[in-house]
Order: sequence, then structure tokens, then C-alpha cells
Amino acid sequence: MPRWSSTGTLLSNVQHADTSPPSAVVPPCTEMFSFSAFRSGDSKKKVRMFYRMNSLDENLNIWPDAVSLCNILPAFAALRASMQGKEVHGYAVRTNLVKDLFVGNAIVDMYAKCGLIDDAHKVFKRMEVKDVVSWNAMVTGLSQIGRFEDALALFEKMRGENIELDVV
Repeated sequence: MPRWSSTGTLLSNVQHADTSPPSAVVPPCTEMFSFSAFRSGDSKKKVRMFYRMNSLDENLNIWPDAVSLCNILPAFAALRASMQGKEVHGYAVRTNLVKDLFVGNAIVDMYAKCGLIDDAHKVFKRMEVKDVVSWNAMVTGLSQIGRFEDALALFEKMRGENIELDVV
């Protein structure tokens, strides 16, 4: 049976997908997003690959998982592609992936970087579990749009909730 490789070029792996029989074993999206070409940092390339992956034959049952969403949302943020980010957010809600802390953080961060701080705040408030990354995404987002008093108030609230700060 064909096996997807985490080495080599993305193009050869995508071409392999085009020639694989529908009965071929296809790995979860997590492995697809681990390709070296995807880790290139090129947001446009990541978005093209994400849509290409999701437009493959439905019989292959390739659906984005939490790792896929955590990888594509920063690309949407870098491109300020908020509409596509909202679509992924909707998918995360429908599939319950939004409850994953890392997915929630990626959604908050994407909205904040796209300047949609109210949307970021709605997601942030609904998160059952928050970590320092969650709080940092909101504080940074507020600061980036000039809402310094709100950022400071949120930072103080974070300290009041005993969230430990990571100093890197």
C-alpha cells in the first residue's frame, strides 16, 4: 500500500495522492501538515496546501484535525484572511475541536492578529480552559490596536487568576 512520506517535496506527495487508489490508506491530516514543504513558513503555500488537501476525493475521508487547524490558523492570520479563519473557526465549532486548548488559542490569536479583537474576546470568554498563551494572545491583541487600558486590565485579571507567566 502507498505510504505518505514526511520527507521529500510536497508536490510529489500531493501528486502521489492524485494517483493513489481510493482504497489506499491515507494518514490523518496531522501527518500531511508535517511535510517539510509545509514547514517552510510561506503562508500562501500553507493555505494552498490546506485547500488542496480538503478538496481531495471525499472517499479518502481526509478531514482537518486539531493539529491541522493549529497550523493553518496562523497562516490565515499572517495573510489577514479573516473570512477563511472564520470558516475554520466554524468547522472547529461543528467538530468540537474548538474545545481543544491549542485550537482555541490559535483561533483567539488569529482573530486578534486580523484586528477582530471582539471576535477574539468572544472565543476567549467561551474557553473552558485558558493558559498563559490564551491570555497573552488577548493582551497582545488589545495592545496592537491601541487599547492599552483594556490590555493592562486584562493583564491584571490574569495575574489575579494566578496564571504563571513564562519568561523566555
